Amino acid sequence: TFTITVSDPNTSLSVVNAIVDESIAQDGTYGFTIPGSTFGNPVDGSTITYSALQSNGQPLPDWLLFNGATGHFSGTPLNADVGVVTIVVTADNETSSITDTFNLTVTNVNDAPTEANIITGQTASSTIDYSFEIQPDTFSDIDLAVDSTEALTYTAAISYESGSNWLGFSDGVFSGTPASGDEGVVTVILTATDQGSETATMTFTITVSDPNTSLSVVNAIVDESIA
Repeated sequence: TFTITVSDPNTSLSVVNAIVDESIAQDGTYGFTIPGSTFGNPVDGSTITYSALQSNGQPLPDWLLFNGATGHFSGTPLNADVGVVTIVVTADNETSSITDTFNLTVTNVNDAPTEANIITGQTASSTIDYSFEIQPDTFSDIDLAVDSTEALTYTAAISYESGSNWLGFSDGVFSGTPASGDEGVVTVILTATDQGSETATMTFTITVSDPNTSLSVVNAIVDESIA
């Protein structure tokens, strides 16, 4: 079973020039008005009004405003809005209505990574192997949520208060064995770089002590209570 809808060409709207797909970069100011030549209106003196929804029947995204009287779209998309919105525009002249569909693509703009979870001061003991791995949530990059190719790489600048250059860094892991005489503070400046060459840095220290002279907690104090 199927239906055939018969319309009056003397009163029915038609799509004369389909709306061309649009694009806007994230954080950009978007403005677009449906061209007056998009729909043919054979009814003299009638006014076309517009409405717009997403193709799935949902309202337009929160960032995108639409004026049905003027046919004007406007708004500023953010990083979370990156992607394609398929928009169905309905034109109505009170005698008939018709739709046209176009895609609005929000393109990603690279955002710099930021510090997320500060690395606290670390400790190490001379003559004892040391290892510390950078956790994935140390830095944050909102582009990771919208760009599957985005990734962070890490580099480290290491300076020593005293002793030898005992600390290495590879694949997100610091490791090494400080020798006797390497006691002191090691300062690490960790840099995260995204694929757009934007960076974020974090500084932390590693304090190296001599296990033969340093105090240690042998038996932790047990919690106490009193009524």
